Amino acid sequence: MEHIFGKIINRELILNEYGKIVEECWFDLPNHYKNLILDEFIIMPNHMHMIMVIWNLVCVVDCRVGFQTQLYNNDNKPVLKHGISEFVRALKTFSSRRINEIRNTPGKTNWQFDFWDEIIRTDERYYEIKQYIRNNPKNWRV
Repeated sequence: MEHIFGKIINRELILNEYGKIVEECWFDLPNHYKNLILDEFIIMPNHMHMIMVIWNLVCVVDCRVGFQTQLYNNDNKPVLKHGISEFVRALKTFSSRRINEIRNTPGKTNWQFDFWDEIIRTDERYYEIKQYIRNNPKNWRV
């Protein structure tokens, strides 16, 4: 629970250089994963909240049989379809590698191993989570 990404001062988040690395890695994810759309996020002193939209072209024929429509990029190469676990793994790996280069701590884990996720099923829940993320620095308790 080390506060390595920044501080909350006067209910406002101030990212330090490690927090800015996490932010850069967040914005870089869609360059690696074409089926990922970034939504609301906040980097807190010791964790991060985010909404990720996963865009997979899947056509279900019925409950037993299905087929997947392949998505191609501009080079006519198939685009791989990844999920939340891969996106979070990449964010943690990319940011930790860069932070560890600066700290001279190769291989150090800067994130907890697991993460909590939720499938957002309604517009109401989407807006509730979005507001929670936006207000997180204001509600921060040390």
